[in-house]
Formats: sequence, structure tokens, C-alpha cells
Amino acid sequence: MEICFVKSILNPDNQYIGIIIASVSTDYLKKAYMSMLGDGYRIYIIDEQGKAISHSIPTLLGCGLYYMPYFWEKYQPDTSTFDRNNIEMMLHTNVTSPEIGWTIVEEIPIRTLIGGFSNVFGIAGISFVVCVMVSIAVSHLLSKRISRPIVTMSEQMLANEFGSIDRQTAYKEVQVLSNIYNLTVNKINDLIEQIKRDEREKRRLELSFLQAQINPHFLHNTLFTIKCLIEMNRSDNAGEMLGDLIKLLKMPITVDMEWIKIEDEVIYLKSYLSLMMKRYEDYNIVMNFSIEPSLNSVLIPRLILQPIVENSIFHGFNGQRKNALIHISFHMLGEKLIIRIQDNGKGMTKDELDSLWQKSTRNTKPFNSIGLINIKQRIKLLYGEDCGISVVSEPGQGTETILTVRYKKEEIGDGENNGG
Repeated sequence: MEICFVKSILNPDNQYIGIIIASVSTDYLKKAYMSMLGDGYRIYIIDEQGKAISHSIPTLLGCGLYYMPYFWEKYQPDTSTFDRNNIEMMLHTNVTSPEIGWTIVEEIPIRTLIGGFSNVFGIAGISFVVCVMVSIAVSHLLSKRISRPIVTMSEQMLANEFGSIDRQTAYKEVQVLSNIYNLTVNKINDLIEQIKRDEREKRRLELSFLQAQINPHFLHNTLFTIKCLIEMNRSDNAGEMLGDLIKLLKMPITVDMEWIKIEDEVIYLKSYLSLMMKRYEDYNIVMNFSIEPSLNSVLIPRLILQPIVENSIFHGFNGQRKNALIHISFHMLGEKLIIRIQDNGKGMTKDELDSLWQKSTRNTKPFNSIGLINIKQRIKLLYGEDCGISVVSEPGQGTETILTVRYKKEEIGDGENNGG
């Protein structure tokens, strides 16, 4: 069986030249169909009357398959349409030849199309999973490679404590970060050193200011007393008093440093009290000390006790000239050195005690106004917030001043040591 096609050939003047006859064997078409058809596929050619002139199913060859007016109503020419036959949903495609009026129809089951897409999706899914795994592996390796210099830099930052770190050169960003860190650390260290210099100078000025509180009025009265003793031919008493004054002035004048051993401070306080007793002969003040021998060489800030002793003499014992006692003790409490200065003077009321620091800032009593505030500020400067000064007092029960400082025992330096 063959399919034949015959067409007349005309020249441009519509004159008959000849005919073309083309034929193809149905077996050839069947082989062609079989080579490209799958399960459920159908390909066929119908003429203008809807009769099958070629079909992938040989038994349907020559059969009338469609009523063409209905066919063209249902399927537009040269289109693809989803349609359901008696069994399943199909993709219906038709192509019409305007030359001969034949229509080629192809019907493909949707399940076949979806099956093809499923394979594609499966391959795509596997490819995606593989790509994700490869990406994760590559990202992990890259992140480790990138993070390694950052981790190294972080460890050096923690270990060096504001010290410079090695310059990182693996990545430009990390290199810039390490350079900025080193510059910042250098600036911070310079600033810290400047602050230390400023604080040392501040402490030096505060110490000088406190030392200057052995004021001209005190010196004038003491020297005037010595002059009177000499005029009264009491040269021995005048000499002793002058010797005590020299001892008193020698240490703050000739020693330019911030720290002093406890044993030297005790000597200074004894000289000071001896001078006061010679100056005010009607005073009878006893000062004793409780100190362990191992604490004699411990360092404390210079002139930190003398203002407290002076307050006891002139304010605690005001009106009490006999049987006055000042007791100073030193003992360790953990890593702290506790210094207690106790007197049996008139004491203070609660209101006086509460307003003690405000009163200390007045200028009406030079030593009292500067002494306690100065001591408090110096302790805070030298030791920090966990050290300080406190005052306990009751009327008629005397006053106790307690200093809390940190233990410090080392060779006296150039005045730049701190109490850490």
C-alpha cells in the first residue's frame, strides 16, 4: 500500500508544463512511526473528509476518524490542545498542509510527558543536591581558610592584653584589620602612659600640697616659742624643741618620694608629738603604737597619718589637756593593711560625724579642711575604690579613724611606684 500525491506544474503564465507524482510506502511510514513513538503515542494523517490515509495503527488505515466540521470546531488548525479520550488525558497536536489539505495529527499521553519531566526533575534534583554538598564543602574550606588568620589574630589579642599582634597578610581585609588594631593599641598604650604620667604628677602635687600644710602660722608660733625659751635662758628646752622641728621638717623637705616605711612614719609622728608637747607644756598627750615587727618595712603613703593625729590634738582633745591618749595600730586582714588611729577625746555627735566631710572642705580650719579629704583622695588614687578611710565616733567615747590600704613591701623607688 502506498500513499500518492499528484500535483500539476504551471509556469508563471499559468500554462501547463507537467505533473509531479510523489508516493511513499505505508510500511516506510510505519517504520518511521515506530522509531519515534512511545507507549500510547499515536500519529496519523487524515484527509479533508477525516479519513485516515496513514496511521501508526495499521488496522485504522482507511477508516473515517473524524467528522471534519466538528474536528475544526474542537481543534483549531495548527494548535496543541489537552484532550481526554476514552482512556486518559492526551496532548493533541495538529498541523494542516494548505497545499494538499491533509492534516497530520499527533497524540501524546500526559503520563508520558510527566514521566519525562520526572526524569528531568530527578536528574535536576540530584544535580542540585550534589551542587549544594559541593558548595557546602567549598564554603567550609574557604571559611576555614579565611577564618584561620582571624582566629590567630583573636588569640593574639587575648594573649597580649593590649599588645601588638603579628601583621596578617593572607587576606587584604584581615591585613587592614590587624593594622588598624595595632595602630589602635599603640594609641591606647600611649594614652595610658600619658594618663599614668599625669596621675603621677597629680599625686606629686597633692603630696607637695599636703606637705605645705605645715603652714607659716605653725612655723611662726613654734619659732617664736623657741625664741622665748632662749630669752628665758632655757636653752636646753629651746635646743630640744629646735631639734624636734628639724626632724619634723627634714623628711618632707629632703625626701622627694611618695612612699615611706611604717617605721619611718612612726619616727616622724613621735617627733611631731614631742614638738607639740614642748610647745604646749600644759598638754599631756601619750601616743603609743601596736605594730608587728614584720610590718615595719611595709610602705604607706607619706604624711597620711599626721593630719589625723593633728585633728586629735587640736579638735579631739580641745579642752582636755591631761590623760589624753592616741593609739595607732597596724595589722593585716587578708591582703589589706588596716591602720587604726584611736583617741580618747571628746568624740563627735552623729550630726557632726555625718557632716564631717563637708566640714573638712571649709577653709576656716586649714589642716582639718584639707587633711581628711586629701587622705581619702590619695588612697583612692593610689589603691582604687576597694580601699579608703572611715571615721567612727561617739560623744565622750573618743574617735577612731580607720584606713584600709593594700600591702606594699618593696624597695623605695623614685616616687613613681603605685600601690597596686
